[in-house]
Amino acid sequence: MSKKKKKNNRTVRATPVNNGPKKEKKPLSPEAKDRIKTSFLTLVNNDACIKAGREFRGLGFVFLAVGFALTGVVTSAVPNLVTRLNVNYGSGLLKAPTFSYDQGLVNFSKALSEKGCTILINDEGKLEITTATYNAETTTEEARAKQNVQAWADFLGSAEDYPWYCDQSTSAGAPIFNVFVKEHYKADGTGDYKEFSDAAFVKSITKGNNPNFVDQYSSDIEGINALAFGDSHIYFIRYKANGALSYSAPAGSYSALKGTDFKDIYDSATGEGGAHLTGDELKTAVVKKYKSIINRSTDQTRISTAWAYTGIAAGIFAGVELLFGLILFLLTRGKRNPYRIFTIWDCWKIAFYAALAPGILALGVGFLLPQFALFAFVFLYGIRIMWLSMKSLSTQAPAK
Repeated sequence: MSKKKKKNNRTVRATPVNNGPKKEKKPLSPEAKDRIKTSFLTLVNNDACIKAGREFRGLGFVFLAVGFALTGVVTSAVPNLVTRLNVNYGSGLLKAPTFSYDQGLVNFSKALSEKGCTILINDEGKLEITTATYNAETTTEEARAKQNVQAWADFLGSAEDYPWYCDQSTSAGAPIFNVFVKEHYKADGTGDYKEFSDAAFVKSITKGNNPNFVDQYSSDIEGINALAFGDSHIYFIRYKANGALSYSAPAGSYSALKGTDFKDIYDSATGEGGAHLTGDELKTAVVKKYKSIINRSTDQTRISTAWAYTGIAAGIFAGVELLFGLILFLLTRGKRNPYRIFTIWDCWKIAFYAALAPGILALGVGFLLPQFALFAFVFLYGIRIMWLSMKSLSTQAPAK
């Protein structure tokens, strides 16, 4: 085949079809630009809030106004959530001044080790107590009831009316730290405590009553630091030197403490393989372990409490927005008021647009001054609505 013929067989690329000129994007209309500008100006300009509330019509702008209101609520509620989530119950209980609570924990842990008494949260999240003569896991219910008193007699050296652990102050000659175990009171025989709830158990202790008896008579345990083991919860209660309640951590759940042996707290610091600590170093090690126990046992309570308080705060903020919108509506009533043409929905939208800026400011104030996190939004929002009603909705100016 000739070279000329080969050239004629070459593939020829098709010329792309031109579908016409490209469509040009339509520029924003002056009206759209004005609405965008006004929406941003609502952050700093009260007249813009009134203009947006009155002139922006349509379902989309209803959602915009409500979105401003909800964003203001959310941003102002965030500091409350973060502050509550960062609560450390262990540090709160064991920070100075501890009123000898830390020393009481050390002495109790030492007593468990020296007496060979094991207080264990088993893998099922239940309390187990074991001494030389009592094992809560292996005995029958009847034998368990009889051996229970003996177990505490072995641990304490007596089986009197108050067979709990008591740490006596050598200088004052008075009790400074008590440990209560509900297991003993259920087997005491003075009443049926199988339905005696953990809440009722710890309440009797904080009231200074003896939980060992049905009549709950008053005793000398009032105003003394305490550690209480219930059926499914653990309680830490701290008092001041004058007997006034100083701090009480929320009920700690056993389900978060599975495998925890309170006897090991002391043994790990002083026994074989341990750090062999003494004095302040020993106290620091024991306190650190108890802080971990408190925080782990109350972790779920901390989270649920944080969300509950945040929900309450958000509800209050949303209610304040509705209230201020209603106030604007009431302020514009009257035959001679030029703003009586405003409907209640107009006033609510004005209030909604005005809510975002105070919400953003409340976010900063809440993180800088956490103690004012709950009140910052209400205060800042109230100031803006008051300024808006006095200046922008003055009866001396024509209706907008």
